[in-house]
Amino acid sequence: RQPIGGDFGVSARLAEKLLEEPWAGYTYRYGIDIFITSIALATGARVAQADLGSKLHDMKDPLKHLEGMFTDVSGSLFTVASRHVDKWWSISGSTEVELLEGGAMLRCTQPAPVDLKQGIARFKRALAGYASRSVLKELYTEVQEAARRLAGGEADSFPSTLWARVVYRHLAAYARRRSEGVLRSLYACWLGKVAAFIADTAELSDREAELEVQREAECFESEKEYLKQVWGEA
Repeated sequence: RQPIGGDFGVSARLAEKLLEEPWAGYTYRYGIDIFITSIALATGARVAQADLGSKLHDMKDPLKHLEGMFTDVSGSLFTVASRHVDKWWSISGSTEVELLEGGAMLRCTQPAPVDLKQGIARFKRALAGYASRSVLKELYTEVQEAARRLAGGEADSFPSTLWARVVYRHLAAYARRRSEGVLRSLYACWLGKVAAFIADTAELSDREAELEVQREAECFESEKEYLKQVWGEA
């Protein structure tokens, strides 16, 4: 599902902060939303959400059409995270984001056309072609095993803990060398995580699937010590 709102209201102070930041190439494209949000958090701005109703998109198969978007968003996020390490390093846990208007945020979602079989095949090709052993290190064989489980139709084939550690490995690598290859490697792994999520939630309601997304987020919180461990590795 869409991970972030696409309409923003910003204060004059935040606008000034945004202009003071160096803008990576990703920020000018699909990375702008996550850039605004991340800088707001990094500079201590008050962050809230407003229920403005449903925003409808032309739905695309995430396993087929989103490589450019994924690269821009992850590159923009990783760039901000690399510049503001002091802001997030010591934080643990999370709090609910203030809701200014409205009630329940979850509404009937648009169906997305997904070819899971082709998506799994695309993941396996990308894993062979793009996934970096030097970035993933001890996780490389675990991701390969996840691909085997996914192809075999096993449940929970790409565990949340593994996915959080994969992202953290790539963030740490990107902070050391801002390489497009690091982002392509993460994209290859992401294809597998998306395919596994689709397979695992196929029979769930939208609300039940949203709870799974929240559990994924909680896993990133619990695995933050792993990020600290790998941050300074060569």
